[in-house]
Amino acid sequence: MKTIIMILNLFRVKEWYDSKIPMLISASYYLFVRYHVPFSPNSLFLLAVLICFYSLFMAFGYIINDYADMEVDKLAGKHKVMHSMSAKMALFIVIFTGIAGCLTVLVYRFDLIVLLLLTVIYFLGASYSAPPFRFKEKGVMGLIVSSSAQRCMPLLLVFVLQNTGFDIWLVFWIVLSFLVGLRYILVHQYIDIENDRKSGVRTFTLKNEKITIALIPFVFITEIILNILLLIPVIKENLWLIIVLSFYLLLSIIRWRGVKIVFGQKPLYTYQQMPLEDFYNHYMPLLLSIIMTIYDVRWGFLIAVWAVFLAVTTVVHMSFPITFLIRSFKYRKKK
Repeated sequence: MKTIIMILNLFRVKEWYDSKIPMLISASYYLFVRYHVPFSPNSLFLLAVLICFYSLFMAFGYIINDYADMEVDKLAGKHKVMHSMSAKMALFIVIFTGIAGCLTVLVYRFDLIVLLLLTVIYFLGASYSAPPFRFKEKGVMGLIVSSSAQRCMPLLLVFVLQNTGFDIWLVFWIVLSFLVGLRYILVHQYIDIENDRKSGVRTFTLKNEKITIALIPFVFITEIILNILLLIPVIKENLWLIIVLSFYLLLSIIRWRGVKIVFGQKPLYTYQQMPLEDFYNHYMPLLLSIIMTIYDVRWGFLIAVWAVFLAVTTVVHMSFPITFLIRSFKYRKKK
């Protein structure tokens, strides 16, 4: 058990399994829904390949970041599992994780296009943290690489592996994923602006604070527009989604109000109950799984998978607005 926990901590699984993987795999769910793809052994194998690849690629991205920052983290007093390893062993694990991710895809399809895509994907995943590029310290390039490396570049494989050709819906999804990543890194830099100023780290936000303050809501609004474009054709075939999404909108308004009152922070500029995070990574995959099951009952196991891996975090996200609403009513009654 200790070994398993150590491995999970080494690859920092808690930081990506329920906050990045669901939205990535939801892109394939969306295409299955959009084109009424029936259950088949090949479709199931494709999903398994993509989930394994996304997971290994995320593990690679986090572990190469820890490897590249090993000395800096030690000086800063940060303790990570990798610090207890020799440099050679740490490098071996980084390389092994990268190769394992590539082999996962190449088992499914081996050709020049896939090899080129994997090269680009892993280059961006590594160059964000690792020298000589280390884009995380390169201002605008840092924002672009950070936003694209883990959240949207892996989706380029879907064009090839799912044989979609040029698909405008997948393009919309990739752009949406990029914007989500961009908003996250901007908020992260905004939150850390004082620490970065003291430590001398020159981030984009530190140099352009006013631009960042204006850019975050612009990105958020653009996300909403893309979500609407993506959801319209699905809603046309599943009108019950109007009720579900209306309920989610109500909960979101309560949540954002609660963040402002409870934490004294603006909802768009904090990681506390971050807007749309639960939708992208919890409700979206659940809703798409339900629709896939309606179209073909053999997809029903996906709902059970969601329940096992994401139900707890979904309840946590939902509990805050509901608790805030109940306490607000109690407070008004007392007055």
